[in-house]
Amino acid sequence: MKDFVYKDKDRFLEIADAVSTPFKVYELTVIGDKVGVDVKVWLRTAYISYYREFSDQDKEALSSFLEDLHRHGFAEVEIRETAFPLR
Repeated sequence: MKDFVYKDKDRFLEIADAVSTPFKVYELTVIGDKVGVDVKVWLRTAYISYYREFSDQDKEALSSFLEDLHRHGFAEVEIRETAFPLR
């Protein structure tokens, strides 16, 4: 599956708004003193995504970014790999 990673947040959100899907999600990860936000839209055959890191001191920018994602219909998730039976 392809993952098209946008570098421009506004362009990513513009395209995400045009897609009608309930699979608009983001996941938070803590890496040392930084918080990573991985944002994805599932398109059945591909993903479009955007990634951004925030430092510990940048809590206000992180909060504003998450509010913006919520306004655009994104939900926080925990992405896990699931086992599946082989036949």
